[in-house]
Amino acid sequence: MRRYPVVVALADAGVTPAQMLDFWAGPADQASGERLGQATRLGYIVLAVDWQQPHQLAYEYSAREHHAVLSSLRDANRRFAIDTDRVFLTGHGMGGDAVWDIALAHPDLWVGAIPIVSRADRYCIRYKPNGEYLAWYVVAGELDGDKMVHNAKVTLDHFMMRPKFDATVVEYLGRGYEPLGDEIQRLFDWMNRRRRTMPKEFEYLTMRPWDNFFQWVEVQGIPERSLVMPLTWTLTGRARPFMFTSRLMEGGKLIVTARSEDVTVWLSPELVKFEEPLVVELNTRSMSRERFVRPDLNVLLEDARTRGDRQHPFWAKLTKSKQ
Repeated sequence: MRRYPVVVALADAGVTPAQMLDFWAGPADQASGERLGQATRLGYIVLAVDWQQPHQLAYEYSAREHHAVLSSLRDANRRFAIDTDRVFLTGHGMGGDAVWDIALAHPDLWVGAIPIVSRADRYCIRYKPNGEYLAWYVVAGELDGDKMVHNAKVTLDHFMMRPKFDATVVEYLGRGYEPLGDEIQRLFDWMNRRRRTMPKEFEYLTMRPWDNFFQWVEVQGIPERSLVMPLTWTLTGRARPFMFTSRLMEGGKLIVTARSEDVTVWLSPELVKFEEPLVVELNTRSMSRERFVRPDLNVLLEDARTRGDRQHPFWAKLTKSKQ
């Protein structure tokens, strides 16, 4: 009769998911199988994702890797009593590289991101405004190459200089590329004080077709000029990210700006009042001729089935297509 916070952990190259369970929840007792680490003591579920291909040595920013992480979380949501307002994404090394990218590409799924001895690169350079509603706890070693200098230029300076961002950076002096398990108690103290909330407005950027669902807006058919696939990534700066925004106004009005082929706006009682008149505008035009949007049981059940979030299911949806 309760829900549990979750740590979604991504292993480094050459590290197994079982070893990530050991780091966060403690090694399993050989006789009983019981783990007595910090996650067990504080009531956290640890989800260690087997996200790598054999002999993989670098994060690839691919749809396969995103799917491995997101589908594992959805499957866990269906199986366990997960508090979806307290899901944290973390990883070491190459797994931390994935944390930077996946957290910024799907920021509405997490309350916080914890990249450890990792490097933010590629899409993170463009996606950094997406991290506004995420809490960040970045752990690094002073002697771990140029990662701190690089991350500062790519993301951390942006996070630390804006008051809306919740960012904590920890650097271990005289330490390098290592797990830095000394920080684990402070990490759980930090996680215990954070909970996801739904913003009243947002502005998100995307450059991949699978980074297309943010908060309550889903887009399909993103213009080709804004898409850059991982295998063709360049730093020429020619491609401009696709931006879509939404704002909840007073008086039952929801404004969405997204100039793609298909746009779906998902609605829930947390966002709007179904018993009152509602106006949903897409690119200054109304998405519905009806004054009231009615909850749809089929939409609710299908959303709960596909996303697995039983705490915050969507009750209705409006879709506009250029076709």
